Amino acid sequence: MTRTLLVIETEENREALTKWLAAQDGYEPVHPDGDAPFECEFDLCIIDDPSLCRHRDVLVACQEDVEPVFLPALLVRSRSGEGVDAIGLDAVDEQIDSPIQKDTLAYRLENLVERRALSRRLATQLEETTNRYQKILQAANDAIIVFDPAEKTLLECNSTALSLFGYSAEELASMDLGRELITAEQEMFETFLESVNEQGHGWTDRFTCRTAAGDELRTEISASVLEVNDRPHVLLSIRDITERKREHARLTTLFENSLDAIAAVEFVDREPMIRAVNPAFEETFGYDADAIVGEAVVDALVPPDRAAELADHADRVLAGDHITTEVRRETKHGARELLLRAVPIEREARVSDAYAVYTDITKRKQREQQLQVLNRILRHNLRNDMNLIQGHASNLVDELAGRDAAADARKIEETAAGLVEMSQKADKINKLSQRGGVSHRADVVSIVEDVSETVQETSPDADIATELPESVIVLAPTQLDVAIRELCENAIKHTTDRTPEVTICVSPADASSGSIEIEILDNGPGIPEDERAVLAEGGETPFRHGSGLGLWMVNWIVASVGGEVDITDNEPHGSIVTLTLRPITDK
Repeated sequence: MTRTLLVIETEENREALTKWLAAQDGYEPVHPDGDAPFECEFDLCIIDDPSLCRHRDVLVACQEDVEPVFLPALLVRSRSGEGVDAIGLDAVDEQIDSPIQKDTLAYRLENLVERRALSRRLATQLEETTNRYQKILQAANDAIIVFDPAEKTLLECNSTALSLFGYSAEELASMDLGRELITAEQEMFETFLESVNEQGHGWTDRFTCRTAAGDELRTEISASVLEVNDRPHVLLSIRDITERKREHARLTTLFENSLDAIAAVEFVDREPMIRAVNPAFEETFGYDADAIVGEAVVDALVPPDRAAELADHADRVLAGDHITTEVRRETKHGARELLLRAVPIEREARVSDAYAVYTDITKRKQREQQLQVLNRILRHNLRNDMNLIQGHASNLVDELAGRDAAADARKIEETAAGLVEMSQKADKINKLSQRGGVSHRADVVSIVEDVSETVQETSPDADIATELPESVIVLAPTQLDVAIRELCENAIKHTTDRTPEVTICVSPADASSGSIEIEILDNGPGIPEDERAVLAEGGETPFRHGSGLGLWMVNWIVASVGGEVDITDNEPHGSIVTLTLRPITDK
């Protein structure tokens, strides 16, 4: 039923309306108290001219009290329209002239009732929406503030904002947010708000805020425009990133001071790109940060034959896997063996970045290989040679009675000398390994000239030749002369020709590979296949081992700067040992 308040001064007219309404479906006439006509509850008001003149303000107050629900008023106007001005008419929603036409009255009332019913439905929806909005507002993890930038007045804030800043809602409402809450970047904040208002969409920046306790918080503020009551307001979503900044500072300190080489990489179309490196990376790889940042990992660090391996690692990291594995990487000092630990970084629920942590294990790997080789060769050769010495010594015992023991004595002497030489080489290798892979800029032509002169002096019966360009600068191991001399002396020692021939050739950088080659050619019997095999396989095994340490020493010296050793046959006989070194680059 629609409770219809009849604020009609003339009793006759009031009674007539009461009787007519009672006869209609859905209306309940309500008679007001004479002194306070609007104190009762009602859904619709019918009022005449004199009553509107007296009670207009009270009627308007009642209508405002129930907003946004529509509280309609219909004015019954006398022919004279006594005392009702334009202001009074603003309080009513429909008018009907007296004497009243019943059909017209019914139509006007029906229209007002429908409008009120619609407003009530809309008010209910608005209340439900407002409740949802409040729930979302209060449930937000971020501090939310809605304010009018023109009036600088607070419209709304959530409990997170009150908790974060330590102010009451009343205190926040009384503050000039741009001057009192933002402490260090007021002008920047004003410009920030102007940009948001002008562009009409979200914007994010960082500002320092002050709490009620006087503490400073480093915050990230996202702002967007929100229309409220047809006025543009600004919604601020504020996140405390103080701890994030502290964590970032801790990570930066760890990154900068780590003894391991670290590269921060970003995946662009699944390709890892270097975005930052730490000082240890610069030291390990020999590249300045400015030269390496922005480069693709595959182009800057990975040997061509390891590109597929890198792609597999990238796929695994993008899938969220942490990787720990041994890899080979190019450095300015040559190829190095490294332990890689790849740590994926998630942003917005997907992996977009990673840290690549490298530990140089080149020396450790070489040391392990050296120990393995020294152990197997010394055990094998000492056992065999000592058996030989024992056999010849037994022969001497039998032959001293009168037989010629010179041959046995010479064999013992030669075997003992071989063991001494092996021991000396083992000692030399041990000392070289302790010094590590130290490299320097050197002219390989000058080194070869010095070595050839020395070998010629110590082996005057040998024919030592060189084929050299004017100058070739390489990144050379400090023991390169030792390696070249070892190869020359080994060739002279094992040749069966009356005149040992050794030729040392140096080829300048190849245009395609950029490598520099030093070739030592001899006319000896050639290096046995077993010797070559263990060198190629990288270690001794119980079933395959070399007979000496010379080639191993050469291999370790050259490998210490990322070089390689290759052995092929010479024509018509003999061997060609090729040492491949990297040229000096500007990178």
